[in-house]
Amino acid sequence: MRNKTSRNETSFKLVLYLFCEGKTEREYISDIVRALNLSNDIYVRPIALCSPPASLLTKALKWRQDNKTLFNSAIQVRSEIWLIFDADNNPNEMKRFQELFIQKRKQIETTGFRFAWMAPCFETWPLLHFIPPNKISQEHREVQRTLHQLMQSYDHDKNPYVDCQGVLSEIPKIKNAIKAAKNWEHTYDLFPDCVLSAPHYAGIYALLEELLAFQDDKANRAE
Repeated sequence: MRNKTSRNETSFKLVLYLFCEGKTEREYISDIVRALNLSNDIYVRPIALCSPPASLLTKALKWRQDNKTLFNSAIQVRSEIWLIFDADNNPNEMKRFQELFIQKRKQIETTGFRFAWMAPCFETWPLLHFIPPNKISQEHREVQRTLHQLMQSYDHDKNPYVDCQGVLSEIPKIKNAIKAAKNWEHTYDLFPDCVLSAPHYAGIYALLEELLAFQDDKANRAE
C-alpha cells in the first residue's frame, strides 16, 4: 500500500477514512492527494476493500460502531468516512444496497458517511477529464477500454491504476469534470432513491471539490 506514514493522524488537518470496492479507487485518492501537494495536510487511511456495495456498507457501519472512541476524542482532528463504489452494470447489487441503505438510514445519518457512487464504473470519473460527458458510454467495459486508449498506463485487468501526475491533476480539467458530474447529479433525485439507476454518475466529484477548496485555503494562508 502506497500511503503509509509514520506521522500520527492528529498531526494532519484532515483524515480521510476510505471504504472502497477496489484498488483503483483507493489508490486514486492517495495519489491525487499527493499530486495536489496536500500530503502534509491530509492523511488518507484506507480501512477496507470490499464488494459488493451492500457488504461495503455493512463493513463500514460495523467499523464505525467499533471505533466510536476514535471520533469522540477531544483531540480528534477533522475526519470524514468515504464509501466509494460503482454499479458495474449490476442492478441486483444496487437494489440490495438501496434496501440496506433505507433499512439503516437513521444509523447512517448519525455517522456522517460520505458516499461517492459511480456509474457505470469508477473509470467514468477520470474519463471526464479527457472527453465530453455525452461521449461516455453507459457500459462499464467500454468506459474502461476508452480510458485505456487515452491513458496507456491504465489497464483494468493488468494495471488498474490511473496516473494522477498528468491530466488528472490539472486544475482546469478537474473543475470541468466536477461541473459535468454536477450536471449529472442534478438530473436525478436525492441519493440513493433514484441515483442508483442513473446511467452516468460521478459522486466522487464532491471529494475533489473539497480537496480543491482545501488547496485554495492552504495557498491563502501561505500569502
